Amino acid sequence: MIGSSSDRTISSFTLTGDNGGDGYTFFFGVIGETSDNTTIILSDVEDTWVYGADATHANANFGDSGSMLSYPTSNCNNANAIMYLGFDLTSAPETVDQVNLVVKHVPHTSHCYSNCNADFYFYPVSEDWDEMTITYNTRPQIENNPLYGPINITFPNNLGQRKYDITNTYRQWMDGSLPNHGIAIYSPTIGCNNACVFFGIYSSENTSEPGPYLEITMTTVEGDVSGDGTLNIVDALFIARHAVGLSVSNFKEDVADVNCDGKIDIVDALLVARKAVGLTVQGWCSD
Repeated sequence: MIGSSSDRTISSFTLTGDNGGDGYTFFFGVIGETSDNTTIILSDVEDTWVYGADATHANANFGDSGSMLSYPTSNCNNANAIMYLGFDLTSAPETVDQVNLVVKHVPHTSHCYSNCNADFYFYPVSEDWDEMTITYNTRPQIENNPLYGPINITFPNNLGQRKYDITNTYRQWMDGSLPNHGIAIYSPTIGCNNACVFFGIYSSENTSEPGPYLEITMTTVEGDVSGDGTLNIVDALFIARHAVGLSVSNFKEDVADVNCDGKIDIVDALLVARKAVGLTVQGWCSD
């Protein structure tokens, strides 16, 4: 028996192996509260920019460029530039507290003759694209409603590293309400682009400056092997199954060893079960 409580209604279940044998009894109860914040870096980014100044540039690919620019919208020439960023979220966590797009800006400290103050936005891209083949003339369609902004940039500037909170966009990508074709960055501010202000950042191809990445912060609950953000008796069941060699789908092994003894066993399951019903636990990692 794991424990008892005079103030709780507790029901139980018994886990046995596939071929019978000794069982382990667990008790349902209230949710535990042990949690921590974890930040992970996702640097698997496709990034490029396109430039329509003339026929040569409009058909050129800049996928291997070490920096990328986006411009305001020009009404006197074809000097328009758009930046594209794409993120592979295949292994990314679904439940997050905050997601920042982290970039290092390219300084702009000399020569701006016109269109030197502009508002830039992040827009959803509506179709797939490839950073090594995309050109201005083959650029994918961009949706009209921005996801983030405005980001006001004026000349001169040296913005350095900046973080842009795209948590809502990330959540939409993860729940499928917004197809993940990445984002496009440009400014709808209209003027004559003549050495104009720009939103410029270093790319992932740059070997001396950091490229863009996602900084993902989420709440990690010790023992929450189901990954639902809470500690409960289901987590104890999953750890017990894992400990006796039974399969567990989407098992979060990195938070299963709750007593930090270097192994995942039935003791961890028992500790999680006690913690879940509010009983005293000795040997918990963070205690």
